[in-house]
Amino acid sequence: MSFLSEISDKLAKIEKETTGYCDDLPDMWEKAFGTLTEAGIMAVYSADCIEIYRRINEKLLTVEKGMKRDFERASAHCKSLLAEGAIEDYEIEANMSFHLAENDPDYIEDNDNILGNLTFHGKSALETFSDLGDGVNQNLFRNDPDHPLRNEHYCYLFRCTHGRAGLDFDGISRIDRVWVDINVKYQNSYTIKDDRQTGSAS
Repeated sequence: MSFLSEISDKLAKIEKETTGYCDDLPDMWEKAFGTLTEAGIMAVYSADCIEIYRRINEKLLTVEKGMKRDFERASAHCKSLLAEGAIEDYEIEANMSFHLAENDPDYIEDNDNILGNLTFHGKSALETFSDLGDGVNQNLFRNDPDHPLRNEHYCYLFRCTHGRAGLDFDGISRIDRVWVDINVKYQNSYTIKDDRQTGSAS
C-alpha cells in the first residue's frame, strides 16, 4: 500500500467520527500520522509535497478573494432591497466543488470528477465570511515548533479543504479546477387571511 493510500484510509476512518467543521483537526491529523510509517510521514512532508501545497494555496487564495468580492456585491444589493422594503429577508449561499485534472489517472470521461465539496451559508459577506481573503494565517500547525508545516502560510479555503471538504494531502495536490456557485434567495412573507376569516361562524 502506498503512503498516500495509507493516509487516505486512516483519515477516512477518523473523519467518519467528525461532522462539519473541526477545530480539533491538528489532533485528528496527529492521530492519523502517528500510526503511519516514518517513511510515509516524511514523504507527505517532503519539500516537493510542501511546494505543491504552496501552489494550491496560492490558487485557492485567488479563489477566495474573488468569492469575497462576489459576496460583498450580493450582500450590498440585498441590503439595498431591504432598505427599500422590496424584500423582508435574504440568504446568500455558495457551493464549491473541487475537480480533478483531465490528465489525472482517476479522471473519468463524461463525469464531474469531483474530489470534494464545500458549502457556505450566511446573510452578510462581511460578517459570515470575514475569514475569506483576510490575509490571516490559517495554518493549524503554525504554533507547533516541531511540525514540518509550521512555517507555511495557508488561506482560509486551504484550511477548509481539510476540515470541511474532507480532502487529505493527496486530494489537495490533485485539485485542478474550483467551481463556485453563488445563490441569492430573496425572502418575503404574505398574509392570506383577512379579518372576516378569523371571526367565529354564526
